[in-house]
Amino acid sequence: MIWHYLILGSAMVKTCHDFILKKILKKEFSSEAFLNISLLTLPFFIFFIYDINFDIPTNIYLLIIIRSFFVVAGGILFNLALKNSDLSVVAPFYNLSPIFVIIVSSILLGERLILIEYFGIALMILGSLLLKNEDVSINDHNKFVKSKYFAYVIVCLVLWAISATLTKPIVNVISSINALFFSMLFSVIFLLLFQVIKHNNFLKIVKDLKKDWKIVSIAAVTNFIYSILYFMALSHPSAKVSIIIPLFRFYVFLEVLIGGEILKEKHFFKKLSASAIMLIGVIVMVLT
Repeated sequence: MIWHYLILGSAMVKTCHDFILKKILKKEFSSEAFLNISLLTLPFFIFFIYDINFDIPTNIYLLIIIRSFFVVAGGILFNLALKNSDLSVVAPFYNLSPIFVIIVSSILLGERLILIEYFGIALMILGSLLLKNEDVSINDHNKFVKSKYFAYVIVCLVLWAISATLTKPIVNVISSINALFFSMLFSVIFLLLFQVIKHNNFLKIVKDLKKDWKIVSIAAVTNFIYSILYFMALSHPSAKVSIIIPLFRFYVFLEVLIGGEILKEKHFFKKLSASAIMLIGVIVMVLT
């Protein structure tokens, strides 16, 4: 089905986006970087000005606002957890995000998967866990689970699962470009409010944007492309949120592959095995 290829295309562009983002994050805090990228993504909608319709149902506006707030709130919580914990400890829990999506989408949308789809998702989760999970002691994991930052990650995953699920009824009513525009717009508003409250200085946001506008502009291009492909995939009537998200997570494999991590000697067999598992998972879900 075409939506399988749209979401895999989105994952490929997301890989390029993340490599650019990593360079930006060396200079800026993550919340500031996301705000600046989102701000420079909005001008791209000028090319689609005739496709954007402000006359949409009130309930859809409400869903978009809730979705945008959950995306931003989840990002803030996840960044707080990362700031106060090691990435190698937090990452394995983030890789479990498809499980939360399956639960939430079944409750809110009534989505049901067949056994072979569950098998494909399980392979994707297992592969991503093996691929990104570094050698971390059980004590480090236990210490993190007992901390408040573990609760932050869990709440973040629930919020992101709800936001991903809410995207489906939104794109069922309005076009993908409309849905993306308003989602981006409200996300920028929430991020601006957060930054102003955090720094109490709007000029700092402008200063940071002027300093790194070239690389942020490139990130904005990739952000727009992978986001619109994601929304287009979800807009297909037969597309399931519980399948879209695990397929989108294929970018984890691509990042490791393109980043050259698989070719490094350390943990080579484990990463090679993890890559094979993820590829099999993708094939299973695409061919189902």
